[in-house]
Amino acid sequence: MSALLELPLALQTQIFRELSASDLGALCCTCRALKEHANQAQLDLTSSGQMDCTLQLSQEVLLVHHHFRQAGPLPLPGLRTVRGSADQAGGMGAALTGLAQYLNMSPVMVRLGVEEYRRAAPAPALPPPQGEGVGMALLWEYQGLWSGSYGPHGIEVLRLTASSASEEVPPLCPITGPRLQGLKLCGDPNVPALKHSFVVDALSCLLGPYNPQADDPFAPGQAPARPVLTFSEAATAIVDISSRPVRARFSATGCINVVPGLWQPEWVPAQLLLYSAPWDRILTLIFLDQGEPFMHAIDFEEFPFAQR
Repeated sequence: MSALLELPLALQTQIFRELSASDLGALCCTCRALKEHANQAQLDLTSSGQMDCTLQLSQEVLLVHHHFRQAGPLPLPGLRTVRGSADQAGGMGAALTGLAQYLNMSPVMVRLGVEEYRRAAPAPALPPPQGEGVGMALLWEYQGLWSGSYGPHGIEVLRLTASSASEEVPPLCPITGPRLQGLKLCGDPNVPALKHSFVVDALSCLLGPYNPQADDPFAPGQAPARPVLTFSEAATAIVDISSRPVRARFSATGCINVVPGLWQPEWVPAQLLLYSAPWDRILTLIFLDQGEPFMHAIDFEEFPFAQR
């Protein structure tokens, strides 16, 4: 597990609370672009008022520039520029300064208007516990920060951690043995930050591809398999899960809360899917939606630059 997850949970949550769903989506897209297109990049973020925040970053160094809108850092050779629009960037400067801590970077220099961070040596990865089966060994590798679209609520960030049967269980959760828990760091009015979104039963591991009939306990008899829908802020799509390279399936339970602002959670049946390459750093949680004509799924990706 990365040292970035060893920060106090309250500090982690505070940073993500400063990012709105649209800000977070823009940040995820930006970080993915940086990883895909360049080893070094420059990101300009236009904030409200007269001040701007410009980031210059690579995998090893992060420079945070605070400057007047008419000014800014000189371009450096080889840096790629990705710009955020004004409506995406409001209030991101302070949050992104804090984000350096998530990148496992330590401050090495603070001078007028510029903060410099460099990546620290990663913490050694701990081996999975012995005697808890192949399921726990698989889930152990997925601990860390993950982000996914919760439909109209937008992009949310979860912290996934593996827990043994002897550790505290989320209130009323029916899964009490070895498990993987998804705790929201950036939540929504229904299931807010610091509440669990789902829990996965590590002992329920089934290896092999997804079967639309066999893997749906609420399938309507001999009728065609229920479609699986994914929701984003912009659209709803039907996905063919059976065409994906599924390598393992787990029984899970998802937390729902119908009335925003009134915490009366229910745990409902769900399923977690792990994939083979090139999907091996994606997770899918399927809410089985008993009694509905469809199921709905959330695809999670590793949060940009979050190291295990």
